[in-house]
Amino acid sequence: MQATIETGSERALEARAAGLVYETLAEALLNVPDERILSDVARAADLLGAEGLRCFEASADLEQRYFDRFFVPASPYFVPLSESCLLDSAVVNGSRRYGPTAGPAIDHVEQCYRSWSFEFSSLTGYPLAVKTLRTDSLASELAFAALLARAESEARSEDEARRCRAWRKRFVELHLARWVDLAAEAMAEADDDLFARLCALVAAWVALDRENLADSADSDAA
Repeated sequence: MQATIETGSERALEARAAGLVYETLAEALLNVPDERILSDVARAADLLGAEGLRCFEASADLEQRYFDRFFVPASPYFVPLSESCLLDSAVVNGSRRYGPTAGPAIDHVEQCYRSWSFEFSSLTGYPLAVKTLRTDSLASELAFAALLARAESEARSEDEARRCRAWRKRFVELHLARWVDLAAEAMAEADDDLFARLCALVAAWVALDRENLADSADSDAA
C-alpha cells in the first residue's frame, strides 16, 4: 500500500510540473514578451535542457516581432499557429502555403473542450492574442493540456488521476504531437528568432510528455 501511495504522490507532482510547463508555454504565446514572460520561458528551457532562449531581452523590436509573427498576415514572419492550417500546409516554390481554417481536427478538439467545460476564449493574455484565438490554436491546445495535467495533480483518487492522465495522453497524441514539429519548422523557415525557438521548445516538450505518458500507461497496464 505504501508503494502505491508513493507512486500516486510522485505522479501527482509530475502532473503538476507538466501543467506548469504547458501553462508557461501557452502564456508565452498569449502575451507580449516582457521580462516576466522571457524569464519563465528561459526557466522552462533550462528544465528541458534547451539552449538559446536566455539571449533575448524585452524591447520594442521584440514586441514588434511578436505582432509580425502572429497578427500581420502580410508580414514575411507571419505563421498561423493552428492545427488545421499547419497540418495541411506545404512548401510550394520555396514558399509555405497554409491549409484552411476548418476541418475534422477542429471538430474533435471542440468535443474534447466541451467534455471538460474548457473555454479557450476565457484565457487571459494580450487582448488581441485572446481575441484572435481559434479552437485549434497552439495556445488553446497547450492551455487545455495544462488543464488536464492540473486535474490529474488534484485528483482525489487514483482512478480519477488515471482518467485525467489517459485524457492528456490521448489529446497529446491525436493533436499536439501531430503538428507541433510542423509549427516549429514553419517558424524557423521565416527566422531564427525568439518565437521560432519557443516553438522548438514546445515541440521538444510535447515529445517528452508524450513519451512520459506512454511509459505511465505501460506501467498502469503491468
